[in-house]
Amino acid sequence: MLALLLAIFSSASIALLFKITENGHHNRYIVTSANYFAAFVVSLWLYIDPIKAMQAGTLNAQDVPFLPLMRLGIPAGVFFFLSFIFYQVSVKENGASLSAMFGKLGILVPMIISIVIWHEMPTSIQLFGMLLAFSSIIIINFNPSAQKSLMNRGVKISLILLFITGGLAEFSNKLFQKLSLPDEKNLFLFFVFFTAFICSLLFAITKKKNGSRHYFSDIGLGLLVGIPNLLSSFFLISALNVYPAALVFPLYSSGSIVLVMILSFILFKERLSKRALVGIGLTLLALVFIA
Repeated sequence: MLALLLAIFSSASIALLFKITENGHHNRYIVTSANYFAAFVVSLWLYIDPIKAMQAGTLNAQDVPFLPLMRLGIPAGVFFFLSFIFYQVSVKENGASLSAMFGKLGILVPMIISIVIWHEMPTSIQLFGMLLAFSSIIIINFNPSAQKSLMNRGVKISLILLFITGGLAEFSNKLFQKLSLPDEKNLFLFFVFFTAFICSLLFAITKKKNGSRHYFSDIGLGLLVGIPNLLSSFFLISALNVYPAALVFPLYSSGSIVLVMILSFILFKERLSKRALVGIGLTLLALVFIA
């Protein structure tokens, strides 16, 4: 449970860092590139010990499946980057509320696949906790006007792509957990975030017209965000070693939202709506049932 709580805290830290600097007129493409840069550099640094062990002859390089990890990490990095792009597009087309809900509900992808392929069925009590966590996601992000607009206009392709790419990005963590050894986690994350960095950098270069005069602050924010971004995946994989995906993903998603709201109330004196309070209560209950 500690790993899951640390994953939730790391994920919430990302949102809080953006909230602290939300009035800074940052270039999101530069911030994103710097974020992925920090994440892959730190993951490589964490892998230095195995590299030293190979140099000392205590670990055989042939025992490390570099090629399989590349084949798994590179597509994962692409999905991580694409989910960011489709989120930005969806916010413009559908608003922040619907985009946030579809992005969070993307966890259905790894949950369903894990149940179908690996038969990771929660107990009846844990299933109830999972449903509570899902309910909190929907309640917190529910916007009547946005839902009515969605019913009138239909689901746009950007929402579907956000749902799929976000879900596949999260599923890559589960796939690694099932196919690899825990000791290879840092190398896998290096391939993920290095790939996302290359994609983001190329995309940022094509968006020069949206540049910012505050390059150093943009880069600094991105570097700060990169650490919790890496740690959220790091601890999420650890949590998946203990609990089934059907429990981890909804609690990870709803828990991150709730923690951001609680800390925003404490740090920024933001008012909590009735829906937010209901969502917090449901998530805390979900945590009790799942644990």
